[in-house]
Amino acid sequence: CRGSPRPPSPRRRPARDRVFADAGETSLRDAGCDAVLAVRHALRCDVYLPHGGLVGDAVNARDASRGGAGFLRRAARVFSGRHRFFFEAEAALLGGPTGPLVIAVSRLLAAQVAARYPAAARRVLVVGNGVDSAHFDPAPFAGARSKLREGLRAPDAYVGLLLAHEPRLKGLETVLRAMAL
Repeated sequence: CRGSPRPPSPRRRPARDRVFADAGETSLRDAGCDAVLAVRHALRCDVYLPHGGLVGDAVNARDASRGGAGFLRRAARVFSGRHRFFFEAEAALLGGPTGPLVIAVSRLLAAQVAARYPAAARRVLVVGNGVDSAHFDPAPFAGARSKLREGLRAPDAYVGLLLAHEPRLKGLETVLRAMAL
């Protein structure tokens, strides 16, 4: 079901996030959707996909990728209404005995959900990222691939693509250093 939430009106970011989350789910239900899938920062849904991991783990990983968070950054986060909302929304979805089906993209994420929110452990289903190789057959693109590599004057070993919101968390720096060696 497709629908668009009503635009948020409050001026402060945490209030806008809360209004958006509430209005989004309400709008989808009002549109007749049978199920609501939330990827992040939702208060209610039927299926939850914590795509970037649990909020605390994502924050810690981002800090670690930047060499650690300084005192000021950690202190600002404690007082940040935005971060409080993220933690509250996650707890609302995962903290109780009832709630949405949780789709974890790895066994590690499933274990993290179970450790932090034991009541949600029985609702976690691991569904790894995948590609339908029958539908996305690389064979028709072999000619284009060769032409691109030729245009870039790059052998097979040096062409790659990374799509990420936080490239450091995907190990980009490690890959680049390894390639340089």
